[in-house]
Amino acid sequence: MTISLLLMDGKVAKLGEQTERLKEEVFMLKKEQKQLITKTPIKEYPKEGIGLADNPWNKLFDDPNKSQLQSEIESKVSEQIVPYFGLSTFVLSIDVPSKTLSISLIGDVVYSSNQKTIKKNIQSFVKEAEPITEVNQIQFQIDEVSKSKNATVYSCTYGRDDVKESFELLNEKVNGEKGE
Repeated sequence: MTISLLLMDGKVAKLGEQTERLKEEVFMLKKEQKQLITKTPIKEYPKEGIGLADNPWNKLFDDPNKSQLQSEIESKVSEQIVPYFGLSTFVLSIDVPSKTLSISLIGDVVYSSNQKTIKKNIQSFVKEAEPITEVNQIQFQIDEVSKSKNATVYSCTYGRDDVKESFELLNEKVNGEKGE
């Protein structure tokens, strides 16, 4: 019994070491991937869009598996927007009583070299989101990855009170200064 216990302890220790090594490798791969993606030039948002309206937005309020569906939509859209906003995180906030959604998009890019393209892409993304009646607010936060700490260099919020209206720019901050 003692010998079995000692052998198991040895195996557990070995598995712990392998797990730590794998965690370090994954961390390094993620870091390298982020560096590679942020060096890729930002493309113009496609005129036909990325298919935002094709997602089952209305099911986010009724579906019993809505948290899984929410994760699927967030993951899918995050992947789709990388060429247009850099390495991005797409987050949905659901307000069930009012049946409305807020979208937050946080992108890590070299903003200084892509500023005009990113601003155009934001406007195109907002335009594509207008037919989605469940969405009432869209927030963007663009972080500069070339700075020592990912500093927010641009942020803006679009909103609308009525789903039949177009989105309006509610606030805009450039390099920490409040705009419009």
